[in-house]
Amino acid sequence: RLHRLPLIDVFDRAAFGASLAVLCVRLGNFVNSEIVGRPTGSSWGVRFPRFDRGLALAPLRHPVQLYEAALGLGLLLLLFVLDRRLGEDRPRGLYASLFLLLYFGGRVFLERYKAYLVLSPSESSLTMGQFLSVAPALVGAAGLLLITWRHLRRS
Repeated sequence: RLHRLPLIDVFDRAAFGASLAVLCVRLGNFVNSEIVGRPTGSSWGVRFPRFDRGLALAPLRHPVQLYEAALGLGLLLLLFVLDRRLGEDRPRGLYASLFLLLYFGGRVFLERYKAYLVLSPSESSLTMGQFLSVAPALVGAAGLLLITWRHLRRS
């Protein structure tokens, strides 16, 4: 309000910081053995002995924190490339919409590999993270549809 910036421009710029925050927070989760993945038989599985206390040998688990960190890094790089190419000619709301759609859409997919935190498989076919990620992903998709519709109307 102080600088009289349109809110959508603030959201667009916040998408960069949010992508960087995803990267940093998920790396911190990995180091602290938080938000671990489900057990896996794959060769890239990671043992989290701090999480699996009491077990003689902690099982290999999906390093889902690293998957989400890669998602954050990929989003940050995509936003930088788009910003370099489009600059001030970008459609307003593009970066915010892309962030919402790709990050939360990616979370819907990646939650399949996380250990169940709140909802058990018998309670719902969706995990709590998937349930909470659907609405922001839909808002991002709606934003992109609106941007496309406005662009087509001008053409």
